[in-house]
Amino acid sequence: QLEVQLRTIIETPAEDSDIKPFRLAKNYYKVCMNETQIELQGLDHMKSILKQLGGWPVLEGKLEICIRWFADKGLLLDSLESQLSHLHSSVEALALARRDLSVYSAHLAKSLALVSNTEEHASVSRVVSTLGELYERTEGVYAAEAGADLNILAELFRDYVCLIAAVKDTFHARGKIYQTWQSWQIILNKKREAKVKLELAGRSDKSIQAAHEVTEWEHKVERCQEDFAAISAMIKREYAGFEASRVQEFKDTMVKYLEELMGYQQQVSRIE
Repeated sequence: QLEVQLRTIIETPAEDSDIKPFRLAKNYYKVCMNETQIELQGLDHMKSILKQLGGWPVLEGKLEICIRWFADKGLLLDSLESQLSHLHSSVEALALARRDLSVYSAHLAKSLALVSNTEEHASVSRVVSTLGELYERTEGVYAAEAGADLNILAELFRDYVCLIAAVKDTFHARGKIYQTWQSWQIILNKKREAKVKLELAGRSDKSIQAAHEVTEWEHKVERCQEDFAAISAMIKREYAGFEASRVQEFKDTMVKYLEELMGYQQQVSRIE
């Protein structure tokens, strides 16, 4: 009997004379029971409600794609940073080894010159002297190769490590903005819930203030969302430029380094 009475009351059209909680309940019931309108709207109305409550990435394809893009690029940057840092350390070790080889070649050249000067047999002295001159010339080649290692290759890797670190900083800044956006969205949702509770309780004096707070936080969330969209677009734009120009620059520098190295190797092969 009670259920029948409640159903009769709630199915009765809302009137101005009804108190606000009854009007809201009747309107909500009417909307929920309007199956024709629900079928016409499909998920659009639900999506709009979810968007007001902070959104749902599964239904928001663009946001989901954006999140996946940044996650993939973040992993790629981590991998590149690790590999380039390792390469930078390896090149520095290579340059140090070449410098040591240059120093040892110079010492050996001096030692051979001394042996040549003290050798009694002229033919042996000439051979030892020639060998000393060979090591003296290779000493300069090894020093030049060490310079190329440091000035071209190691500097290239170091610059890229610093560049990637700067890019990752912008990714972190974007993440902080996103966290702020979500935190403010939670606060906004709580403000909305408080406003609805005040309206249902008939506290018009408090609900007006709550409405102002909701509006204020809506503006904050909207601005934060705009900032998030702006920095996301900026990062994607700059990253595209990085891939287009920096990759080519990396390739050109590597070609320059290899050409110089080949030139030094040819000098070594011509030493007789």
